[in-house]
Amino acid sequence: MEKSAKPKDTEPKSNIKSQEGKENQDAFVSGNVAASFILAGRTAVYIDIPAYKCQGGGRVVVNISVNRNGRVVAASVDRATSTSDKCILDEAVNSAKACRFSTSSTALDPQRGTITYTFVAQ
Repeated sequence: MEKSAKPKDTEPKSNIKSQEGKENQDAFVSGNVAASFILAGRTAVYIDIPAYKCQGGGRVVVNISVNRNGRVVAASVDRATSTSDKCILDEAVNSAKACRFSTSSTALDPQRGTITYTFVAQ
């Protein structure tokens, strides 16, 4: 069973500017974790928010490849722009792999984009 696009306790915020100055399509906040993505021409079907299991905080940019069906087929951390906390990195990559986006018959296959998770230290 597919999860809904936005979990009940997730508060969407539209058109939030990323630190790179690019406009994100959507941003989602749940507890101490915020997520936003950049994927041209696509909308979110489901953005997975990681369970906060880590002690530290920081920003993790995950490079994603999405197929035409909207499934994330590859995810890896952009180490140049992300925290070095292994726990947070692992949680972000696992969540990115669970995300789903709208389908597109005209998009590159795979289409590249990013998901940025911001973890607030507990």
